[in-house]
Amino acid sequence: MEFLKSRGQLPILPPDMSDAMLDEWAWVQVILGYARERKPIHVFCVRDRGSYQDLFEQEQKQFLEHLSSHDSLEASLAQEHVTRARFILTTRMVEADVTDEGYDFNGWILEFFQEHCNGIVQIDQQGFFSPKGELIVDLSPRGIGTMEATASSPHTLPLFQQAEDWFRRARASLLGQIPCGRGCCDCCTGIFPITRLDALEIQRGLDELPSALTHAIVTRARTQITAVETAYPRLKSTPGLDEWADDTIDEIAERFAHLPCPALEADGTCSIYSHRPITCRTMGIPGESDGIVHGACAVQTAVPIVRLSATLRRDADRLAEHEALSLSILRRAQPPGDDEILLPYGFVPNGDPTP
Repeated sequence: MEFLKSRGQLPILPPDMSDAMLDEWAWVQVILGYARERKPIHVFCVRDRGSYQDLFEQEQKQFLEHLSSHDSLEASLAQEHVTRARFILTTRMVEADVTDEGYDFNGWILEFFQEHCNGIVQIDQQGFFSPKGELIVDLSPRGIGTMEATASSPHTLPLFQQAEDWFRRARASLLGQIPCGRGCCDCCTGIFPITRLDALEIQRGLDELPSALTHAIVTRARTQITAVETAYPRLKSTPGLDEWADDTIDEIAERFAHLPCPALEADGTCSIYSHRPITCRTMGIPGESDGIVHGACAVQTAVPIVRLSATLRRDADRLAEHEALSLSILRRAQPPGDDEILLPYGFVPNGDPTP
């Protein structure tokens, strides 16, 4: 109640609602009004224990079945979140009666549980939403069974597909002046930070390879990790990079700039191309700093450099925002851990360099 009041709302309680009932931990239903001339909002809560455990398990199973039809990183994160859930909260309104104020009031109820209980919101006939209100798994009738979208709407695509779509559009806008092509692997040498999202995608890629090839890639990654940890022993206990200074990370990258990606094959191709990190998907487009456009790699300095359009630069910023939101969801769904690690760690199971 205090949270709602702090957000400028004036919740109306039933006359028989006592303070003791409001303080009851194992509550199942509460009725909250937002305007006296409107029907109230009913809030239900079922938990993974107690009298309504069977209903909780039924709802949980239904959510997981909906999510299982979507092969995307966002759906996987939502699945993990639902699997770890301790309770499911449902709000019900009379659609023909509710006003905009009622929808706002309902939104504040849900936001309380997002902020204080690490909750994730699902709206019937719509889908799952991020903590910032962005649709991340489309469960609408048009979205079930397909995650496709047009190039003009990149943010209806899963995160890694968004990155690839952005690169295609950016490359086309530069009129063929990007030299990237099959077998060109200048940007595949050197280690750099990747996110936990990238590591999950890499592991998905390794799972699809023949076991002998996977073993060879993981062995190369472990050899690199040994070399890096010998030079920087702190990584043995804390492989995450969130607390590392940018200058030190740059120093590591420069010192080991000669190391090829563990997935790089002798012919210059990538063994996990369909599951490569976001940085790899967007690499090759000229960057810009302090108003100066510069090539993405040594190869690119030999071609004319063209400035990206304002629209594509804005889309790149939105892509970064979506990545940050996805990392936020991952933090809620998985045990605590740093957002970034060095590339070789993404190839070993659970970031563990030991065989």
